[in-house]
Amino acid sequence: MTRPPFLNVTAPPFNATGDGRSDDRAAIQAAIHAAANAGGGCVYFPRGVYVIGPEPNGIGGLQLRSHVTLKGEAPRAVIFKLQDGANKTLLYGPADVDRLWGSTSDGGLQNWSLVDIELDGNRASNTSGNGVWVYGFKPIVERLFIGNVAEHAWRTEWGTGGPAFGMEGIISDVYVETCGKHGFWFAGPHDSVITNVLVVDASQAERAAWDAFHIEGRATSRFVTCHSWARSSRPNRHRYGLYDTSGGNDFIGCQFEGASSANVYAAGHGSTFDTCRFFAAANGVNVLIRTSEIVMKARIEGPLEGAQACKGVVLGQAGDWVAACDIDIYVRKQAAGAVDFTHSAGTNSVRVRGFLESGMPYAGTPKPSDDVDFFCSGKSGAVLRQSPK
Repeated sequence: MTRPPFLNVTAPPFNATGDGRSDDRAAIQAAIHAAANAGGGCVYFPRGVYVIGPEPNGIGGLQLRSHVTLKGEAPRAVIFKLQDGANKTLLYGPADVDRLWGSTSDGGLQNWSLVDIELDGNRASNTSGNGVWVYGFKPIVERLFIGNVAEHAWRTEWGTGGPAFGMEGIISDVYVETCGKHGFWFAGPHDSVITNVLVVDASQAERAAWDAFHIEGRATSRFVTCHSWARSSRPNRHRYGLYDTSGGNDFIGCQFEGASSANVYAAGHGSTFDTCRFFAAANGVNVLIRTSEIVMKARIEGPLEGAQACKGVVLGQAGDWVAACDIDIYVRKQAAGAVDFTHSAGTNSVRVRGFLESGMPYAGTPKPSDDVDFFCSGKSGAVLRQSPK
């Protein structure tokens, strides 16, 4: 069996420089195509800053190919920096990716991989452009850093099945720092395992317009120890720490904080939260649930310093059907109410423990069919126990 090629991008015939000045796009793209044309392989990058200019036609940047790995020498030692004024997406695939969003096409990338790469969107000298922009399946991504991107840092999607070994991706140790729009926009491939993704300072193009984690479509994946937050020194904050309309996701050991509208927006049926933490709400709501069968075990802390009093868990808005949820939370400093029962549709199980120093213990009245076990100490603590009728 012929071994897949291992191509050093700085060696002949590619001769990329990595000097931080020369445009290395054409050399890198030639190496990617060479690996793909050989049936797959690894394109290796010695440490350096590789300037990525605009391709003659297309949305890049660099076009990724199926069965090709881009591998840097070490974490944060290899930087792809978008050229001044390029206004393009750094990494994308396939060539017609923008036609495939929202489809069920099987024409995307497969078995693509990024390891030990840093993407610098050079936002100071570019008004548009994304970081990773891929429709496809079976990615393996490890130790990826994405920063200073004018628009979205990451967007992936997959809308159909996969080969014998499935379509799931393994995405781990991704650090997103400062982007204009969504930080981690994920719509597949479903059944993926996503671990240690950190998003800092999303939505810098406009306050409360974009999300740190934006989960939609057929995501239905496992998110483990993911975290979003925002620096107080930045002018804009993300809309939601987590926006989930996909449903069927598991969030394990995750922390979402500092969001403008709510730290968690759960509108996807059947998602589960286990051992999570939500705090520093900037606009009065930690968790907003707008669907049924949400399972949540979490610790919920107080608002952002200087912000208005916040609520812990809000069970729906007018017109929502929020029922059959299982909520088990520990709360502190939820002066607008640890739970807002106003729009509960009933049959929810709600267990609350905690310490409440001021304000009201809860808002609204549980429905007769809600199962409630509420016991909080403190000056504003309360006891409310109700069995379904």
